[in-house]
Amino acid sequence: MSVKHVKKYYHDIEKMYLELVSELDEMKDDFAKGNCTEEELNNLLLPVKGIEENYKRLSYIMYLLFQPNRDEKEAKYKKQNKELNQYFIDNNIDKEKDLEIDKVGLKTFKERIKEIKNGSK
Repeated sequence: MSVKHVKKYYHDIEKMYLELVSELDEMKDDFAKGNCTEEELNNLLLPVKGIEENYKRLSYIMYLLFQPNRDEKEAKYKKQNKELNQYFIDNNIDKEKDLEIDKVGLKTFKERIKEIKNGSK
């Protein structure tokens, strides 16, 4: 997969995400009027949860993909993407944290598998 393909995929997901946000804005009005219950709204969101997660993850990947290699350019890049950086900070999105969480999750998974193989639950 080339950068061109990643960009296209990102733009496709972005388009779906923006459409989802638009529809949710309309649903908020219905929810405020009492036309839709909280349970109905939650049930509606279940199938599209992946769109939001994909969009957030891909946004971070695109940010990392275009991040400059040279330290002297990194400050300018961060300044140009100030709002995006703040979004990542506010939502606790960080590659090091993600990797650490994944390592802990994998370790826990392996330990649980080992327990199951040894016959304990």
